[in-house]
Amino acid sequence: MSEKEVKLTKYYDDRGDEVQLSPDIVKKYLVSGKADQVTHQEVTMFLALCKYQKLNPFLREAYLIKFAGSPATIVTGKDVWTKRASRNPDCTGWSSGVIVQSNDTGDIIERDGSMVLKSEMLIGGWGKVYRRSWDVPIYITVSMDEYNRNQANWKTMPGTMIRKVGLVQALREAFPEDFEGLYSPEEMGVDASAIDNKPIEATILGAPDNNVDSPDDIEIDDEPEPEKEETIDTAQVKELFKTAKGNKDIVRDVVKKAGYKKASDVTLVAFEGIKAEIEEAHAKKYKEEEPEPEPEEEESIEGIDAEIDPDGQLNFEE
Repeated sequence: MSEKEVKLTKYYDDRGDEVQLSPDIVKKYLVSGKADQVTHQEVTMFLALCKYQKLNPFLREAYLIKFAGSPATIVTGKDVWTKRASRNPDCTGWSSGVIVQSNDTGDIIERDGSMVLKSEMLIGGWGKVYRRSWDVPIYITVSMDEYNRNQANWKTMPGTMIRKVGLVQALREAFPEDFEGLYSPEEMGVDASAIDNKPIEATILGAPDNNVDSPDDIEIDDEPEPEKEETIDTAQVKELFKTAKGNKDIVRDVVKKAGYKKASDVTLVAFEGIKAEIEEAHAKKYKEEEPEPEPEEEESIEGIDAEIDPDGQLNFEE
């Protein structure tokens, strides 16, 4: 068997369509985030999962997401869960919703769907799945405190997000043969609003195995240029410095370690990870200092504002 044959992974997705992948194809077309930092082991795990669960990443059924300076995360597309459950003859239905607490009475209410009233506090979600020949359905409840990371979608539609976590966990427990090893972005702390869910219009040419040379054997319609990842805005740059209590050295070190030249180059996908690293670095730096430094954030932040040029770029250069 030639080296090229070993590198090429061929299988059929659950619709019967042939999928051909290689490490080079994955790195060039299928990594969200820092494709140049993804490891061979992470790519291999992604290929193995896609083959085992018959996922087609070109249709955005699976994502390999690489945050700068963090291990890669593999998550499943939003439609995989309900499509597979619908096709399973043992699945006789499912339901899901939110768990809220009344601000007036303190009563805890489980409700179908994702609606939360202004007089209620959202505290969790639930999912229930019915399997043929089972007398008792699978019922799962999940807590907001465990999964809410204050990312974009969690701020704008928290009920929808926690409801989905409850449903996918119930589906995975009811049908492990269909969902083993699969996780949704909401479960893994991935900001789903920053993931491109548009299918990739790519076709692997049907050449003999010993002539396949990935990724050159991919035919892309009109050879579109890869879309540039969205970067954080000025307000989010300031948020990084506020997290560091105005310490520019901490922000600079963390951002450069992650592979960015300046804070405004940080991508939206990587923002939460970078912020967490800054918070950890600040806590470590001031761990043994007593008392805590007098708060002078406002002066530091104002100084930062002065360094933001008209294009919204913030430079570290003195």
